[in-house]
Amino acid sequence: MKNYNRNGKNPSWKGDSVGYGALHNWVRRHKSKPEYCEECNKNKPHDLANISGEYKRDINDFKWLCRKCHMEMDGRLKKLGKNSPNREIENDFYKCAICNKLKKADCFHYDKTNKGNVHSYCKNCRKIKRRENYLKSKIVKEKKE
Repeated sequence: MKNYNRNGKNPSWKGDSVGYGALHNWVRRHKSKPEYCEECNKNKPHDLANISGEYKRDINDFKWLCRKCHMEMDGRLKKLGKNSPNREIENDFYKCAICNKLKKADCFHYDKTNKGNVHSYCKNCRKIKRRENYLKSKIVKEKKE
């Protein structure tokens, strides 16, 4: 009785038009997880990666990969390096993301999460930006009342 309504026999079966999450769950149930990444054979696999990008219901179109190999395969690792701004120009000079001027490090607020431990906006631009945001939020609050 368990196999009676399996796959195509089930009235709710969608075949290849299934959603992203449901397809990944289906592949997880049918493709066993190896001990090591199928690409580098070093790390434990964490991600189920689609090879062709077409998301077909084909077990051979998926690989178990470690996070690094998955990001390399998708091209996300290259984009990650491009999106992070390389703001440090010379020893103590940084470029403000708003005014695009080179300024000394003491013209920026300290921020341990950014490169060089300085904020991406200079103090003057940050002050203007924060003031604009404050005024916008004040207008929104007045509209709600």
